[in-house]
Amino acid sequence: MKRKLLSILILCSLAFTLVSCEKASYKIGIFLYDESDTFISSFSEEITTRLSDSYDISIYDAKKSQSIQNKQIIEMLENEKPSVILVNIVDRLSSLALIQKANKYNTPIIFFNREPVSSSSIDNKNIYYVGTNPVQEGINQGIMAEKLMNNPKNINKLIDKNNDNKLQCVFIQGESTHQDAERRTYSCIRYLQNMGYDLDILAMENADWNRSKGEKTMENIYTTYGNKIEFVFSNNDDMALGAIDYLANNNLLQASASKVLTPFPIVGVDGTKNGLSYIERKLLYGTTINDTAKQVSAIELVIQLINKQTTRDAVNDKFNFYKDSNYIYISGSAITVD
Repeated sequence: MKRKLLSILILCSLAFTLVSCEKASYKIGIFLYDESDTFISSFSEEITTRLSDSYDISIYDAKKSQSIQNKQIIEMLENEKPSVILVNIVDRLSSLALIQKANKYNTPIIFFNREPVSSSSIDNKNIYYVGTNPVQEGINQGIMAEKLMNNPKNINKLIDKNNDNKLQCVFIQGESTHQDAERRTYSCIRYLQNMGYDLDILAMENADWNRSKGEKTMENIYTTYGNKIEFVFSNNDDMALGAIDYLANNNLLQASASKVLTPFPIVGVDGTKNGLSYIERKLLYGTTINDTAKQVSAIELVIQLINKQTTRDAVNDKFNFYKDSNYIYISGSAITVD
């Protein structure tokens, strides 16, 4: 009996050692552009929760500095020889230099959330991207506005305050260099125009995904246009909440029969906890879920693909690579006050 028990203990110890060695031998570096960003913070939490049991993970915060991120990545490549690095790049224009450095060490890169410029990664089999589908997010914002406006030939008068049958609207955008900012805005505009709506775009300003900058941007826009504004499209929830902060701090919130308490509807993107709570309070009309869980699941499958633990077909069964590329775009569902 003692010999049998000893054998079991040896087997358990061996299994534990094998698991531990496998984890230790597969090291991953995760490089964030700014961990104080609400969405990136939640993404970091999700990826740590999902991957830390299987991989040896180190997380680095660049604090919006590309030079800091470059130093972090180079030091890890040189000193720790990671099996793969996950990069939320600060400056997309720096992607080629990072790719060249990683290629020197034959280290695959999975970019996430902030897409490398296309010319940097073309025909490079060691480069992957996992991110949101910004085109669908912009379309979702257009659909939300469409539901409130109804007929493009006779826009709901609760929205069309000056009765000109045009939508006087504002776009609060993320960073000027971020691919999602451009695509969310453009696809929203294109969708509404294709549906027959006449848009009068009063302002289009960048607030860099930041709530406090969103508040300042709303102040600048409202000071100029005031009651002319009929709709606000924000590229993310934080900037939308910043716009609401300005309205609240200046006693501009008001009850309305349109289910929205603000003087005009505001929609965002991301589906953050704060964003959803503002929808419940009818301060934010709607958002699109930027699904961190699905994105992390896709990243995990790509890591397995790189590590030859799965096949490309198996990845495509769950998350389709875009055309013949190494890029995966994940769509999210829309949520509104309704």
